[in-house]
Amino acid sequence: MKSTTTLRMRRACAGAVPMITLLAGCLAPLTAALPNKMLSLDKAHERHVILTRDDDVYEGFPDLCLLPSGKLLCLYRESDLHAFNWTRTLLRESDDRGRTWQERRVLTQMKMNLPRITRLSDGRLVVNGDVGHTNYLFWSNDDGKTWSKPQKTAIRGACPDRIVELKDGTLLCNVERGSGGLSQRVYRPDALNLYQYRSTDGGKTWHEFGLIFEDKIWGGCGEGATVQLADGTLVCHIRNSAGYAYPSPKTFSRDGGKTWSP
Repeated sequence: MKSTTTLRMRRACAGAVPMITLLAGCLAPLTAALPNKMLSLDKAHERHVILTRDDDVYEGFPDLCLLPSGKLLCLYRESDLHAFNWTRTLLRESDDRGRTWQERRVLTQMKMNLPRITRLSDGRLVVNGDVGHTNYLFWSNDDGKTWSKPQKTAIRGACPDRIVELKDGTLLCNVERGSGGLSQRVYRPDALNLYQYRSTDGGKTWHEFGLIFEDKIWGGCGEGATVQLADGTLVCHIRNSAGYAYPSPKTFSRDGGKTWSP
């Protein structure tokens, strides 16, 4: 099934062409109070902008970064298929909150599966992604104008989350490992589980810190996405790939990722 991918949501639409669309102008000022209920712009068609569309390739997995200048950077993957034979990672920039976008730039033609982008508190941008089960980093000190060569890391696993920076400067990255998936209905020792890596030297070195979530029920949970709340609590939402209408789990950590709730 082909799909339309938006930066706010993903929805499967039979017969649609793979492309990336943006709900333009949906980023409120950073100082604005958050509403009690998420407002939907799904029907505000005048605010929908096609960021990129190429009917000859599969475009997907976008990630968005807002810079202090107000510029938006969109990172995404271009490939032949969802389960790809080749990929390349692209960047586009917007100076008007997503209404118009500059020409795409190629970050890398490595077979990176799921690229993610983060801006750290020291101003550096970091792109992380997996090639096989080996994870690489790309760094920028000038808001994405230029990028470093790929830095191979000790992070081992697929479908990494974007890097999360704790208040003490520790960097976290979670990945999935195992062979669980859509065919799984019960737990087995090689099920898909979620692991955490961390760096205490600004991303120079990484070490495995432990298990975030062990799937003892469904046998196919991964692609965890972690956010840090205002009080420092970490919340990780996890995709359930086992299917069969099972719920997607989430887990909490209140000690900087050292321990996680069941």
